[in-house]
Amino acid sequence: MPVREMGFRKMVLRRVLFGVALALFICVAAIGSFLLWLHGGRPQPTLTLVRPGANTSILVTRDDAGLPTIEAPTADDGAFGLGYVHAQDRLFQMDLARRYGAGRLSEWFGRPSLGSDRFMRTLGLGGLVEKQYRRLSAPVQAMLRSYADGVNAYATSGPRALSLEYYALNVGFEPWRPEDCLLWAKLIDLELTGNFRDELLHAQLLRKLPPADLDVLFPAYPRTAPVVLERMRAELDHIPLEQIYARLPDRVGAFEASNNWVLSGDRTASGKPLLANDPHLKFGIPSAWYLARVKTPTETLTGASAPGTPFILIGHNRHIAWGITATRSDVADLFIEKVDAANPKAYLTPDGSEPFERREEIIAVKGEAPVAMTVRSTRHGPVISDLAEFAKQVPAADHVLSLQATWLRSEDTSPEAAWGLSLSLDQIWPPRPNSRGSGD
Repeated sequence: MPVREMGFRKMVLRRVLFGVALALFICVAAIGSFLLWLHGGRPQPTLTLVRPGANTSILVTRDDAGLPTIEAPTADDGAFGLGYVHAQDRLFQMDLARRYGAGRLSEWFGRPSLGSDRFMRTLGLGGLVEKQYRRLSAPVQAMLRSYADGVNAYATSGPRALSLEYYALNVGFEPWRPEDCLLWAKLIDLELTGNFRDELLHAQLLRKLPPADLDVLFPAYPRTAPVVLERMRAELDHIPLEQIYARLPDRVGAFEASNNWVLSGDRTASGKPLLANDPHLKFGIPSAWYLARVKTPTETLTGASAPGTPFILIGHNRHIAWGITATRSDVADLFIEKVDAANPKAYLTPDGSEPFERREEIIAVKGEAPVAMTVRSTRHGPVISDLAEFAKQVPAADHVLSLQATWLRSEDTSPEAAWGLSLSLDQIWPPRPNSRGSGD
């Protein structure tokens, strides 16, 4: 083989080997940098937070399992610290739930989530929590603001604050608002007390079965109570029940079971009472719950919080323990409304014709033009039968179906109860001068 040809082959081989080595080096460097980036984003075992505009410091320590203890001078500072660690560990989970509740998933996921957004916009939870927030007491509002400040403090703390999901979707983070903290409870209400899903199913069965057979399948309703569906059976044929049922998100009314129990101190080795409960939320990764401890000079709260809210919802303080469990109470009802034949923009009530309340919703859809929808409401609540229109079904012209539920009322002040549990009993009932002290 000529010398010149051998030299050329060696040069090509060297360049190929150099190219392969360079490619391997770049791959290793990229993987190493990525792993370092992930490692750098891990929570520190000890962290001191300083609230912007305040001269208070908050100490966050984590045990071997990564569970945080937040030591703060006030309850509001503790809420700030809890918001920070929630965002540190669960920011995308919180953001996803917030968008689900507000009907804004399509901004991230496009048309596949449009059905869910339409349902949520019909319920109007986003506007509802804004009204609810304004009705809460000043201390509860302050705690919600402090929590939101903590979430935003972490979310703006640096490039590692946002998790990989944000980069994969090429989306950013909008500042957390105090009102956003109230959406979690509404979503849990919708999941655990969405008994109107059962009512829709019963109404569909009533088209094919006599009431006596329906009582065999669902015998819980008292025999002496009024059976409204039996009297309204003819009107059911005017409503697209199957199409409405198909538009309900999977998690609506996804109730399975719930239980709780208490043992007296007479039956325990410690002599202290024991409380246990299981809210039976569905398994998920990440979990719906977040274990934490919040310590202030007046109280120590320990238990399960929910990312997105500042409260310990299942846990104990120095005096009492508490839990939450679903009672299967009937807190949602469907109402058949008759449209005014003389005015299709109104419906009939015992007091005469009343106009539908109407609001316009614009849903942003990723990669597509925004989608406009009109939401109608009656004195009972939002008209959910209009959802059938989006299943390419003609909505009933003479009857509509509206939803009334306790959790759709703006005067819902249940966050006050969660806040009250976080108080020391000394703050609610100060000890009498001759008492043995708050620890007794």
